[in-house]
Amino acid sequence: YEIYYFFYHHFLELVTLLLSIPVTSAHPGVLQATKDVLKFLAQSQKGLLFFMSEYEATNLLIRALCHLYDQDEEEGLQSDGVIDDAFALWLQDSTQTLQCITELFTHFQRCTASEETDHSDLLGTLHNLYLITFNPVGRSAVGHVFSLEKNLQSLITLMEYYSKEALGDSKSKKSVAYNYACILILVVVQSSSDVQMLEQHAASLLKLCKADENNAKLQELGKWLEPLKNLRFEINCIPNLIEYVKQNIDNLMTAEGVGLTTALRVLCNVACPPPPVEGQQKDLKWNLAVIQLFSAEGMDTFIRVLQKLNSILTQPWRLHVNMGTTLHRVTTISMARCTLTLLKTMLTELLRGGSFEFKDMRVPSALVTLHMLLCSIPLSGRLDSDEQKIQNDIIDILLTFTQGVNEKLTISEETLANNTWSLMLKEVLSSILKVPEGFFSGLILLSELLPLPLPMQTTQVIEPHDISVALNTRKLWSMHLHVQAKLLQEIVRSFSGTTCQPIQHMLRRICVQLCDLASPTALLIMRTVLDLIVEDLQSTSEDKEKQYTSQTTRLLALLDALASHKACKLAILHLINGTIKGDERYAEIFQDLLALVRCPGDSVIHQQCVEYIISILQSLCDQDIALILPTSSEGSVSELEQLSNSLPNKELMASICDCLLATLANSESSYSCLLTCVRTMMFLAEHDYGLFHLKSSLRKNSSALHSLLKRVVSTFSKDTGELASSFLEFMRQILSSDTMGCCGDDSGLMEVEGAHPSRTMSINAAELKQLLQSKEDSPENLFLELEKLVLEHSKDDDNLDSLLDNVVGLKQMLESSGDPLPLSDQDVEPVLSAPESLQNLFNNRTAYVLSDVMDDQLKSMWFTPFQAEEIDTDLDLVKVDLIELSEKCCSDFDLHSELERSFLSEPSSPGRAKTTKGFKLGKHKHETFITSSGKSEYIEPAKRAHVVPPPRGRGRGGFGQGIRPHDIFRQRKQNTSRPPSMHVDDFVAAESKEVVPQDGIPPPKRPLKVSQKISSRGGFSGNRGGRGAFHSQNRFFTPPASKGNYSRREGARGSSWSAQNTPRGNYNESRGGQSNFNRGPLPPLRPLSSTGYRPSPRDRASRGRGGLGPSWASANSGSGGSRGKFVSGGSGRGRHVRSFTR
Repeated sequence: YEIYYFFYHHFLELVTLLLSIPVTSAHPGVLQATKDVLKFLAQSQKGLLFFMSEYEATNLLIRALCHLYDQDEEEGLQSDGVIDDAFALWLQDSTQTLQCITELFTHFQRCTASEETDHSDLLGTLHNLYLITFNPVGRSAVGHVFSLEKNLQSLITLMEYYSKEALGDSKSKKSVAYNYACILILVVVQSSSDVQMLEQHAASLLKLCKADENNAKLQELGKWLEPLKNLRFEINCIPNLIEYVKQNIDNLMTAEGVGLTTALRVLCNVACPPPPVEGQQKDLKWNLAVIQLFSAEGMDTFIRVLQKLNSILTQPWRLHVNMGTTLHRVTTISMARCTLTLLKTMLTELLRGGSFEFKDMRVPSALVTLHMLLCSIPLSGRLDSDEQKIQNDIIDILLTFTQGVNEKLTISEETLANNTWSLMLKEVLSSILKVPEGFFSGLILLSELLPLPLPMQTTQVIEPHDISVALNTRKLWSMHLHVQAKLLQEIVRSFSGTTCQPIQHMLRRICVQLCDLASPTALLIMRTVLDLIVEDLQSTSEDKEKQYTSQTTRLLALLDALASHKACKLAILHLINGTIKGDERYAEIFQDLLALVRCPGDSVIHQQCVEYIISILQSLCDQDIALILPTSSEGSVSELEQLSNSLPNKELMASICDCLLATLANSESSYSCLLTCVRTMMFLAEHDYGLFHLKSSLRKNSSALHSLLKRVVSTFSKDTGELASSFLEFMRQILSSDTMGCCGDDSGLMEVEGAHPSRTMSINAAELKQLLQSKEDSPENLFLELEKLVLEHSKDDDNLDSLLDNVVGLKQMLESSGDPLPLSDQDVEPVLSAPESLQNLFNNRTAYVLSDVMDDQLKSMWFTPFQAEEIDTDLDLVKVDLIELSEKCCSDFDLHSELERSFLSEPSSPGRAKTTKGFKLGKHKHETFITSSGKSEYIEPAKRAHVVPPPRGRGRGGFGQGIRPHDIFRQRKQNTSRPPSMHVDDFVAAESKEVVPQDGIPPPKRPLKVSQKISSRGGFSGNRGGRGAFHSQNRFFTPPASKGNYSRREGARGSSWSAQNTPRGNYNESRGGQSNFNRGPLPPLRPLSSTGYRPSPRDRASRGRGGLGPSWASANSGSGGSRGKFVSGGSGRGRHVRSFTR
């Protein structure tokens, strides 16, 4: 009914129109809703058929989606993932795949047994399907569409039709269609997580695999389907599947262990409940499934799977190397997601009621490492959908540890330190500083775990119960984090001096989140930051010039960033007030910072320090930065109470006002400092409390306003117009309301005072005239000169017209004010009540802000997105003796052996031979609740296998080089009965003075038909990501050009299908553009010889194994369709170069 409704109302045409209009296409709500509906439709067969029926609108829609993404790329925008680059291509590939499937079914309906086996139309359809799988996005689309309904039956029917039983052994081997079907079915099984499809077709596929034992692809398919033999897809199969996983952990990510991925997928389907539906009761069979998982030692097994996966991925990740082929990526992502889903299901069920505790810290340890390997990217990029789901699963599992706290138990320091919540936090916090490679990932993980800062923006009133839950949750977080106070302080201290901008940004985010939880953590974090400033300023007190270093600048920048947030600012105010015993040093250091602003200094560092301090003062004087907002509830606090809780006390306020005016009077103050000072004084002039202290300071420093006006006039230009405008607005703001009326009808700048009608104090025009004049200049002359300058510049800039009106109005007002008068000292000082305790402020804070409409500009992130800044690196350069440092810190480090260990050996990877040598990985730190057998450790194969040289002289091998598959001479065994002779390929290479291919790592093991051939880089290069698993030794090549359906593909996949290789966002290199393994330009493609498929013997040697080093170290580091860590290889010479001959 939905599809018919969409069809009847021309849904696709309307959506395409919306995405083509600039206004609607830029609206995040429209984009997100569009994407959600389109994805919903594309998940079903009927939805895809609907897209195909409206093919013209679908084509336009895909073009519109691609255009939106291209626009963001050109403008350098960091999208929020509303329209990602892969979805449009995925939709296109999905519809093309379904069209090919329809053609397959149509072919079987009209073909007869007497027709030739490899019909041109059939081969064309299969070849088009095969082309789609070259790209990771297309591979995913093919796997998805074939798993829908009975689509896979089209390939199974084809294989049964062309099997040995139907055609005989010889014809079956020669059938191209048969081999196409084998590869496509293998791709579907590898890529799709749809277990219903496996349940429906597993028996037929296993039968086909058994029937043709000589077909390498079918034997590989048999390995994937191995756990499904005689399997009933019910809860009773859980113990058998877990036992299969246990037996194959040592073969993880190898050709022998691919069935482990299938077993985990089936376990997920059988044991993990679907997302809960509101109002629907949970089926008790899921409880039984979890019990089966626990009884079969599933927890220990899944932890070991994650540990093994981490050990395989760690070394190439550390070297910033691509982590394998597209198949490797699919297998890794699928295995990680399935294991995480199973762990989440088990832990959620176990810890839900708080009756049990789970203290096996192998889980958070493995999760932290997995997050580092798969989800750590720079803030300038973004995770793709698969990586984002893995990160969400990791966060969800870690958050289940917070459910294991029984609220009925008496909370003491001992119970807090030993419950599951605290133990998980300790593991996460300690991992942040454990190794440098985990800094960034650990900070992201901690930030994702912590609650978001309040208040929330909402369009509906939140119930008091929900507000109470939100506040109590933050208090519980604060309690458990306070137990780890030393770790938190160490993290802040360690990263406070970093010059790495992404880590600086993450540290500020985390500090804001920690301060926002409750008063204890807010005071803890701000004490740590202020202590760092105290230590830095007092370290070299003898030499005043040397105490301001780049470290001082970074610490003040951190304090400035934190002071602009509510909880951090109030914690700073409570500490610098000096009312808390033991915190007197913070009041002293604040006075030192004010003195730093007043003292002259022309160094760049000194100027930066002054700018940060002035910005901090602006945040402290902004009454709107407060935990309790005046309009948050009916019983809102009075204005005086609001001011007392959000502004410094009168002693500090007097010092701040003196400092601001001293900065205005200082002729060396920078433009940005002056502008910030004026804006700060505008905040203070909004209420009697601030204006009283400003007037008191003006009596002491009466020349400050005149100095500023003179500087504004003397330096006026388009660039300084903002300072002039702000200064004029400030003067109009402090004037009495009856005087404001003579300034003309322009009320653009008068709205500020109207927003604060409770202010009773003011300065009259005669008093202002006294403040603006000097012996040399009168204010009228200065305003006349300013008017001329503004008039001259306004000819080129219309935006200066309003400034010109303000200048004229103030000049007329001062001319009509009469003689100047000194400032009156009859004002009564406003007395503020004592501020509430920080704890009370947190308890009564504003939890949400109600708005009629959600702010369109409001992002899904509460923080400002990271933007890299240009910094002067010379300021941070420090002389250091690296030799002395290495002898001191790394005296026992053997560089030679470490390089050998890293580059001349490899971690376990798909198809690698097992080694018997092993080591112990991960012991229980606690007795686990789950495993009754008490097994807490296991022996794991070594991370890196020894280098095994390939058979001599075979070069690269494979179809891509045109070598005959049955060349007995080149496949002979080496004669060991006499000294080794030179192989024919070595001889040819030497004769042509070419380099003999180097020994390297053997390729993934496959069932061999004749003999094993060595492939470079562990597979095949090309945009398919070196998909070595697609390689087979049977006759399967590009279909003949004479059929007319397709042309000969000289450059194979990469050259013709590079357009489908879609890089991601602003992050298009392996692990954030940090890779140093950029491959050089590819060699030109060689034309075919006259024979059609056999190149010259002299051309073979140069296409051997390539450079030195392991296979995964020589892969391309550039962007590929897989994006992120698993980037496909570059576009190399494809394997199907020979023309098809029958």
